[in-house]
Amino acid sequence: MFQPCQKACARSKIPSFGLPTSRVLRLHHACTLRHWFDRFNANRDAVAAIYDERFVRMWRFYLAASEQTFRHGQQAVFQLQLSRKIDAVPATRDYLYSHPRHHVTRRATE
Repeated sequence: MFQPCQKACARSKIPSFGLPTSRVLRLHHACTLRHWFDRFNANRDAVAAIYDERFVRMWRFYLAASEQTFRHGQQAVFQLQLSRKIDAVPATRDYLYSHPRHHVTRRATE
């Protein structure tokens, strides 16, 4: 496991929590930033009307540079899933991606 993750778990205020799973979302976040960049550009005129051209240039630069840092650099996002019992978390993450509408609806009605 990556050292910052170990430090984060060690500093946890609730020692009974364990870390049954973790993920590195480096390339996933690069793709997310690309989508944000594309959506921002598609709404560029509306954003410029609310803010100004300077903001538009800075935000475009930030999104583009961030994507490239995640894609080609050492930047990463870590997703930690904590649990009191190690067997409370499924062995795979398939449940996150199968029938997403069902899970959202189910959680909302529970």
